[in-house]
Amino acid sequence: MKPESLLAQITDDADLMVAAAQRAGWDARVPGLEWDVRTVVTHTGAVHRWSADVVRRALPTNETGGSSAFWPDGLPDAELPGWIRDGAHALTTLLGQVTDGLACFTFLPGVPPRRFWIHRQAHETAVHRLDVELAGGGPVTAFAPQFAQDGLTELVGGFATEPGFATSRPGRLLLACTDGPSWLVEFGGERTRTTGDVPADTKADAVVGGDSDALYRWVWNRPSPAAVESGDPGTLASWRAVRIL
Repeated sequence: MKPESLLAQITDDADLMVAAAQRAGWDARVPGLEWDVRTVVTHTGAVHRWSADVVRRALPTNETGGSSAFWPDGLPDAELPGWIRDGAHALTTLLGQVTDGLACFTFLPGVPPRRFWIHRQAHETAVHRLDVELAGGGPVTAFAPQFAQDGLTELVGGFATEPGFATSRPGRLLLACTDGPSWLVEFGGERTRTTGDVPADTKADAVVGGDSDALYRWVWNRPSPAAVESGDPGTLASWRAVRIL
């Protein structure tokens, strides 16, 4: 996806998050997380400010320690909508202005920093927008196929292959997509191996089938009723280790 589209997605999802939070209530629990809506929104806004600080100061290391350094103390609930929107706007403005020559800290090897932070924050905001919508039990905004595929590339093709997410249990998991490329995930060893754009009938120990939206939600370990699981339960469970809040 083009950077401009991803930057617009950040602010759009921040607006959707606010609307969903106001419907659900700040104390509503988020399915699958030990968080309430207030915590999810505050976390997202703190991540926006942390990443903006890294980019603005071109920090070579994570010297602030992460988003916790940007967590607001005692911010009233009534001010959270403006706070999350302001942070999203400041972040997208900054990322729209920096050049592709940006050099700073990231945590996915091989991805240029500007590209990394644009894609990372687009999906950070989108997944937590989904969390807040789910907390309210109301309508959930579907992810467009192109955006969902971008997220699958980041998570399945990127983060899942990092040593910290490896599992010793062998298994082959097929993410069989009905409206875009499918992925093969091979567990076992020091790193999980992933291959994109494989045939949707590739042999595997377990299969998760669905469209891009359903698979995006599933790989993020979020409720995904439209994703159809089949095959070895242990192989399906191996994916649960791949979790980024």
